[in-house]
Amino acid sequence: MLKNWTVTFKSLKHKEKGYLTYVKYLNDEKHRNHIGDGHEIVDFGIDYKKVLASNLRILNEANLEKIVENKGGRPSSSLGVSVVINFPYKIEEKEKLKQYTNELIKNYYITICKMNNLQYNKQSYLKYKSLVYANVHLKDTGSKTQINLTLPHYIPNKHIVKPANDGLFTSVEEKYIIKNKKINITEKKYSYLLKNLNNNLALKFLNLDLNKYDVEKANRPKKRQKIGVYKVSKEIEEKQEELKSLDEQIDYKKREKEILNEDIKELEVEENKLREAYEKFTELEFKTKTLETYMSRIEKAKQVNDVEKMKDNIQKASEQVRKIKKYNGIEL
Repeated sequence: MLKNWTVTFKSLKHKEKGYLTYVKYLNDEKHRNHIGDGHEIVDFGIDYKKVLASNLRILNEANLEKIVENKGGRPSSSLGVSVVINFPYKIEEKEKLKQYTNELIKNYYITICKMNNLQYNKQSYLKYKSLVYANVHLKDTGSKTQINLTLPHYIPNKHIVKPANDGLFTSVEEKYIIKNKKINITEKKYSYLLKNLNNNLALKFLNLDLNKYDVEKANRPKKRQKIGVYKVSKEIEEKQEELKSLDEQIDYKKREKEILNEDIKELEVEENKLREAYEKFTELEFKTKTLETYMSRIEKAKQVNDVEKMKDNIQKASEQVRKIKKYNGIEL
């Protein structure tokens, strides 16, 4: 396990059922994942039932609007995303954790509005904050501080209403209402945004500097090291070093030339036997025109160090010698 400075996003599906399952897990002190290692759950006093009701109301309104306007497509069942922010340090000052979480949520909301050209004010921010659930898990090992958030897809924003003009009375007062804009925050740019905000705010509010943190790798059990990827990876690295060392010692061009000369010397032995037979056939005035062609090709291939052509023509010449011997009933 990496004890690292990470932020993870995961979609919350199956409407209220999926949301409740996740939030109840975050608050379950008796869950097996929350026992031992000095595990402590820090509650910020947020009523998750109210958060769920607010998110459900917005989601149901959006699905109803889709049906009324005949937009097509399946109704949405996601209430947003679950976010886990891990720190490798244990931050035990609960008030500071609450302040930091609020600051992170506020900055995230404002930046998303700016990215999507949405207007915002204090009222729209408070509406957004009412859609967010947060708590913190503290423990003595691994990711020692874990901030858990649920963030909505629907972003409340300030929507300007034009002054009324009914022909008789004209209102000069500009008004606004809060509307909800759906944004798919599972897109990478939004997770990347939160990671950057987290890095910057951690330095400002918690005095934690990501650049000064060295990633640590927890010790693996010996059995797992034996059969796992770490040992394999280490062996690969060692083999690569061995190969690199051999590469430096070997002159490949020189060795290639040596191998070629060895092959040609072996083939020359076969060639000499064939040449003796060819000369004997010529003395006896046997028909050797085809054999002569093969012998000529062998010579040409040898001149350009073409081992494969030499082998091929030696084989064909040997077959021709056998034919001549058989046809003339002689032994050489």
